[in-house]
Amino acid sequence: MKGKFGASLGLVIAIAAATGAATGKEKVSAVDLSLWVGDWSASVEQDIYIALDERGGLFVEGFASWGAQDPERVERGAINVGEISAHVPEDWVRADGRLEFAVGPNGPIPVRAAEEYDCVIALQLRGEVIVAEDNMMCGGHNVTFTGTYRRMPD
Repeated sequence: MKGKFGASLGLVIAIAAATGAATGKEKVSAVDLSLWVGDWSASVEQDIYIALDERGGLFVEGFASWGAQDPERVERGAINVGEISAHVPEDWVRADGRLEFAVGPNGPIPVRAAEEYDCVIALQLRGEVIVAEDNMMCGGHNVTFTGTYRRMPD
């Protein structure tokens, strides 16, 4: 996994592994999942939607693009996009407001199970913002979900 993540995400994943978080096997204390619910935006090219999942846990859906604000790139069709869609079990959401998961070919998986080219994303709920960091494997060239997301008004 060396070189696959930014230094801070690598540290987050190392801490998560050391504490047993995001393994899908460790039960964490009760978390108010409704705090995560909403439409979140980091920029005109980065949005994440989070809802309560009818199966328990959260449904996370995101869309990010690169180049969509450049009229010349749009004209050439040179826009890169990325999407995430995952039903995340409740016990993957940590009591400290951190949620980390990977999206493989068959859906969400714990970070420790991620392959080299799987999308890995870490979300940290901090009051009215979510700070996200990914491994640059969640879409096309230059597409990232990394950023600070603010809840959009209803």
